[in-house]
Amino acid sequence: GTAPHKGINNAPSDLDYRLLMRAGLMAAEAGGADSPITLTTGFPYPTYQVHREDARNLLQGEKRVEFDGRPFGQDKHSAIDVSVSTVEVIPEIEGHVTATRRGDLQERDPFFAVSLGYGTFESVLSLPSGPVQRTATSGRGLRYATSLLTKRLREKHYLDMLTEHQVDMVMRQGSVVAGRQRHDLSELRREVLHTYYKDVISPTLEKAFAFKDEFGEILSLKVVPNPVTHVSRGYALHSTNVNGEDPDHAVGLDLGNASTSVTLFEQESV
Repeated sequence: GTAPHKGINNAPSDLDYRLLMRAGLMAAEAGGADSPITLTTGFPYPTYQVHREDARNLLQGEKRVEFDGRPFGQDKHSAIDVSVSTVEVIPEIEGHVTATRRGDLQERDPFFAVSLGYGTFESVLSLPSGPVQRTATSGRGLRYATSLLTKRLREKHYLDMLTEHQVDMVMRQGSVVAGRQRHDLSELRREVLHTYYKDVISPTLEKAFAFKDEFGEILSLKVVPNPVTHVSRGYALHSTNVNGEDPDHAVGLDLGNASTSVTLFEQESV
């Protein structure tokens, strides 16, 4: 929903994680993925080892997903069966790198991957031979910036108890209604994002990378197309590695704090 009063998707044991997982499986089956599914999902680098086995045990096997089918023109009590043969759980940043290397971008040169999520941000140096694990870093995500925005807004406006997820949507939209007036947040958003970079991103990256010493002035910045689904595309590509390059059975599932995405491969008609 738009107003949760807790952090979501923290672990496979959480109810919201289980609900979104089942919704993701249902979307994969309804989207045309062939059974049994080869599924890849992920967690932030510091926690993926902790949650890997629990997530694998939760996702793998035969699943029956029950749902209210009336919005889709079906019966109120509808169900769909999903078979998951293989589950891979990898660091989220690895999904980012895989999508950049093997997806539409087809990047061949070394690059620094920085993935900004709502709960965490992650980075790693990627070489053509693979990620350099000792450079993998993780820090606070965009929630830090939304908290700053909330504090600044409450200094001037009464926000009627907006939750952090509602503030996140306000930040994306670039405006907020307060006191029966719409206020432009473009400049304030720029300020809090700049503060977030100085306080969190820059110090974290400096622990792993010496940009100026190694690259001088030649480092350029590129934003991937469709960043919301970029990691799930990397997960789907990883699934094809696991199942012997069979895209019809490959699925990527990215369960995030702010959004969840499912990636399938288009099937060619015969």
